[in-house]
Amino acid sequence: MEPMDSLASGDRGNAWTVRLRTWDSLWIASVILCALGLVALPPALSVRTAVAAGAVVVASLLYVVWGRRLLDSGDGSSGYLFLLTAAWSVAVAAAPIMWLAAMSFYAQAYALVAARHAHIAALTLSIAGSAGVASTGFGWNGERLVAGAAIALSAMICVTFMGWLITRIIAQSHERQHLIEELLTTRAELENVSHERGVLAERQRMAQEIHDTLAQGFTSLRMVLEAMETELDRDPAAARRYLTTAYQVTADSLAQARALVAVGAAPQLHGSPLPEAIERLLTSLGDGPSPVKTALTVTGSPRPLPVDAEVALLRAAQELVANVRKHAQAASVEVELCYTSSQIVLQVSDNGRGFDTNAPHNGYGLKGIQDRLDNIGGNIAVWSSPGAGTAVTATVHS
Repeated sequence: MEPMDSLASGDRGNAWTVRLRTWDSLWIASVILCALGLVALPPALSVRTAVAAGAVVVASLLYVVWGRRLLDSGDGSSGYLFLLTAAWSVAVAAAPIMWLAAMSFYAQAYALVAARHAHIAALTLSIAGSAGVASTGFGWNGERLVAGAAIALSAMICVTFMGWLITRIIAQSHERQHLIEELLTTRAELENVSHERGVLAERQRMAQEIHDTLAQGFTSLRMVLEAMETELDRDPAAARRYLTTAYQVTADSLAQARALVAVGAAPQLHGSPLPEAIERLLTSLGDGPSPVKTALTVTGSPRPLPVDAEVALLRAAQELVANVRKHAQAASVEVELCYTSSQIVLQVSDNGRGFDTNAPHNGYGLKGIQDRLDNIGGNIAVWSSPGAGTAVTATVHS
């Protein structure tokens, strides 16, 4: 599981557990400080010591019975804070030294309620502590009142700053959690979009592969069987040759199907150079009831190409040869494979009936060639007009 997932799921419970333990530790530290402060008070203040001790016990019971549950669940409660403020106010009024141990109270105030309510609780405690300081000597005078007011003002400034700091930390924690949840949602949406695009791209790839391989193989097989049927009674020897060709087409189609399942490269290459694979394609045009005259010209120095480039050119040759067989009604077709230092150009030209390049066309043929070439930075150009034949050029860069 990724770290972000951990923060937003299972580890959240562990974080709350650690946080509750922290609150317990903070409260225990406050109680220990209270005990040390009460022990340090002179015997003359025994009544005040007892009152302060009783108030701390009440505050501790409130924390154990009510406060821990609120802090554990993250809920706020003005009632709990009111009672806790009353208990601590009694404690610091009776023994102002308790003020030094009230850190747990301030932290809980700003963690459980809105900042303005926490400020009121802190102000109440400051006033109670100031009153305790002013009345420690069992009498009131101007100096004690001034001292109490100064202490209260200083405490309020300090507490207000600490409260602002605590609320900012809490707010940033909530913002961070919200941001994590948004990021997780966005990531899930992106994963879904990526998956859908991947599925669509794979469907398009498979459609092109099936069109370029199996569909053309079945078309060739049908033409060979039709030719065999016409020669079956008239020339059994010719019919047997067509049968041999049918076996070969079937074997090639089966190899194509296996390659599709294995997501492999074009099996027609069989480890041979691209010119030889294209020459085998042209051989099929000489078979069938309407043989086509073919010619292959290779210029430049043939060299090995990246697999995707060889497959793209071979698929283009397959498609163009199949179009000549099915649509062109051509008597001859010329194929030129030109190797230069920077690119390889495949051109297939026929003297067939041609077509209007501006008219809309359905199917995967030329579009499939264009898509394959686009994926490897190549391009395709088509020249044709009715009655004037067709020339198609496919170019890849190397």
